[in-house]
Amino acid sequence: MHVNTDVDTCLLTLHGDFSPKPRSVTEEEEADLYSSFVSKSASLGWPSTYSSSGSPTIWGMEDAYLVDKHVDRGLVAWVQVGLMDSYVGPSGSSGPLLPIALCADEAVGDFGDFELKGAHYLVPLSAVTSETVNIANLDTWLYPTPLGFESSLAVTVWADAKTPTIGMGHAENLLKSPPLSGVLREITVVDDASAGAIEPSSSCGDQLGFQPVIRATAVASRWGAKQGACIATAIAVALNQTEMNGSVCIHIETLPV
Repeated sequence: MHVNTDVDTCLLTLHGDFSPKPRSVTEEEEADLYSSFVSKSASLGWPSTYSSSGSPTIWGMEDAYLVDKHVDRGLVAWVQVGLMDSYVGPSGSSGPLLPIALCADEAVGDFGDFELKGAHYLVPLSAVTSETVNIANLDTWLYPTPLGFESSLAVTVWADAKTPTIGMGHAENLLKSPPLSGVLREITVVDDASAGAIEPSSSCGDQLGFQPVIRATAVASRWGAKQGACIATAIAVALNQTEMNGSVCIHIETLPV
C-alpha cells in the first residue's frame, strides 16, 4: 500500500477476518473493489472523477485494494480518495469519513465474509471542522444495541511529528466532547517515554512517519467501519479546537474479550 501524502487525501484501511466468496464468473469478468466502490458511491449520490453519473461531489477516486485470499486478523482492504478542492462539506454534513466507510464496507461485503477487527482513518483536519460537521448527525450510527454486543476498543491518534503536540487538558476535553463522552473511557497523551510501548502496526501512520500522540480506550455498543468513522470524525472535530493541524491517522482496534 502506497500512501499519498497530499493534504487532501483520505485513506481508510480495514483489518480483520476475511473469507472470499466463491467466484461465479471468471476473474476477468468480475468487478474489483475499486469499481465496486465507485459504483456504490455514485448510486448514493457521491459520484467520483471516474463515475459516469455526474460531477464529483466529495472525492476524486484514486485507488483501492482487496486481498483475494483468506485472512485472519490482517489487512483486508484499503480505499484512498482525494477530496475535491480541499473539500469542505455543507453545513450540517457528516464529513467525508462516514460516506467513505459506508461505501467501502458495502463493497468488501460483495466479495466475501468480513469481520472487522480494526480500521485506520487518515483525514486532513481542515476537512472535518465544527463549522461543517454536525456532530449530532453521528449519534444515529452510535445508537446503543442490547447488552452483550459491546466492543472494547483501543484508539490511537497519530500525527506528523512537526505538528504542535497537545497537553493533557486538551485530551481530557476531547474525552468529554460529544458524542465521544459516551464512547471513550480513558485517555492519555503519548510522550517520548510511553511511545515505545505502542506496538507498530501496518498502517498509514507508520508509513507516513507519524508519531502516536493520544491513546484512549473506548466501549462501543455498535461496532463497524461506519461507527469507527463516526468516532474518528468526532475526534478530528475536537482536535480542530487545539493547535494541531495537517492530517491525522486515527487507529481503532478491537481489544481481546
